[in-house]
Amino acid sequence: MFKNTKISTRLFLGFGLMVVFIIGVGEFAILQMHTLSQLTSDLYEHPFTVNRALRDIKMNLFEMRSRVKDTVLARNSAEIDAATQMVDSLEKDTQELIAVVKQQYLGDKADGDELEQSFIGWKPVRDEIIASSRAGTKEQSAEWIIKGKGFGHFSKLQAVLNKMMDFSNNKAEFFFFFSNAQARHSSAWMVGLLLILTLLAIWIAFMITRAITCPLNLAVKVANGIAEGN
Repeated sequence: MFKNTKISTRLFLGFGLMVVFIIGVGEFAILQMHTLSQLTSDLYEHPFTVNRALRDIKMNLFEMRSRVKDTVLARNSAEIDAATQMVDSLEKDTQELIAVVKQQYLGDKADGDELEQSFIGWKPVRDEIIASSRAGTKEQSAEWIIKGKGFGHFSKLQAVLNKMMDFSNNKAEFFFFFSNAQARHSSAWMVGLLLILTLLAIWIAFMITRAITCPLNLAVKVANGIAEGN
């Protein structure tokens, strides 16, 4: 097919084929990098963000509970006011964190709603305990914290948090292992394509060399024959 093709045309076709193949390999590599980048982005924007927010919520809940206890142990109204202000500040911060969780959480949206409603439901109990501390009935306040209303709401909040954290951790592990599998898959494909590219380059070099040397050898043979008088 290519016997009567000019050498320049063969060179053009050979190098053109190489360029096309190199462009194809480059596009494949870009696609794989985009896939890995998306997986990394998903891993950061969802499980990591949710895990961090849930962790901070949990810390805030324990701190709020501790400050509510401080109202029971307070010696005067000023100390109760200081503890209450801290509770209010932590409440606002926790509400913002819950909003982040509800937006980014990949599990059942009902879990986020349950967390929010449980947190909202805890406020009247806290307020009642603080009011009881202000009224001087601190023994009753302490009992509510340890085993009464406060303990029940706090335990419910912890159960919801633990459930969501377990799901988020499992999701993070899934993204991590899937990212690693995708990286191994991409590496295998790249090695295979580079091997094919190398073999193709060798074949093209051989064909081009043959296309150039065969006519030259024939020309030399003819020239030698003429020189010998044949």
